Amino acid sequence: MSKDDFFCRLPVSGNHDVFLFAVGSEPRDPDSSGEGMDPFACISSNCAIVISGGQNTIAAAGDGIDSNGSLTVSGGTTFVSGPENGSNFALDYDTDGVFEGGTFLACGMSGMVQTLSSSSPSIMIASDQGKDTNITLEQNGRSVLSFKASHAFDTLLVYDSGFQTGDEVCILDETITLSGGQNTIGNVQSMNSRLPGQPMGGGPQDDGRPNR
Repeated sequence: MSKDDFFCRLPVSGNHDVFLFAVGSEPRDPDSSGEGMDPFACISSNCAIVISGGQNTIAAAGDGIDSNGSLTVSGGTTFVSGPENGSNFALDYDTDGVFEGGTFLACGMSGMVQTLSSSSPSIMIASDQGKDTNITLEQNGRSVLSFKASHAFDTLLVYDSGFQTGDEVCILDETITLSGGQNTIGNVQSMNSRLPGQPMGGGPQDDGRPNR
């Protein structure tokens, strides 16, 4: 490991922690980053966050997972809930966001939604839901997962490497027959997602991400 490689330590719910590996920049000094600063926020756009395994549950007041470079999900089961303000979202990356395997569910408010590219079908649902909403997923009549959201939310993203085109999926009282790519349910309009390098607070951009 080089001097520029480091581990980011993320507190999660329960009696354990998750360690995610990031490459390319040292983490911000917690003494100088300010109260509430996301510990995943890296100084360099060359950094990478990779989730490759584990059972990970994240309750976020700011961005749930934040990379100034790329974000890759390649394994494990990860639930991200929050925040409840539209200036942050459950995930945030500046360059590339890719889903390669495992299960990834993220819910939050829609002001800064970003999604992950995926070769398997994925789901985005626009639906106003309260705190402690039970999110259950059935795939072809079989229960797949259950998760209680710790925050109110209006947008839900679901990725699972077991999704296949033609599967019937039930979630949040919606029944979806999956097609390839992203399956979107609800009133989808322009999202305030910024392009790589665009400052926070930039207006809606046509960057290839879905519109809400």
